[in-house]
Amino acid sequence: MDQHSSWPEAVPLRNLTAKSTCDALLEIFMRTGIPNVIASDQGTNFISKLTQEFHKRLGSSPNFSCPGYPASNSLVERYNKVLKQMLHHVIRTDPSNCDKHIPYLLFAYREVPNCTTGVSPFQLMYGRQARIP
Repeated sequence: MDQHSSWPEAVPLRNLTAKSTCDALLEIFMRTGIPNVIASDQGTNFISKLTQEFHKRLGSSPNFSCPGYPASNSLVERYNKVLKQMLHHVIRTDPSNCDKHIPYLLFAYREVPNCTTGVSPFQLMYGRQARIP
């Protein structure tokens, strides 16, 4: 999640290994550019030697939330809650293909204006409102 714009990303993973996490992050960074800081929890996939080497090679720094206190990364925690609610709805209607819905769920989240700023993540990233049907 970009801290400035609240632009979310999500990649479905079959497992939470350090390798699959680094592969997913690299996939995102090839579209968005490499951030200076990568905020995460202290899951084993984020604190492994492979992930440390990943940070070193990218020239980024890890920023871990406090253990046992996920609210220290509240923006991501709120987004995760919303995405889980959206996915639960999709799973009820189409349980076999929930992965294919993720781009649509991301778009839906990105085009809704923030209740505080009145500006959507899409508008902050592209400088215009999203065209929607």
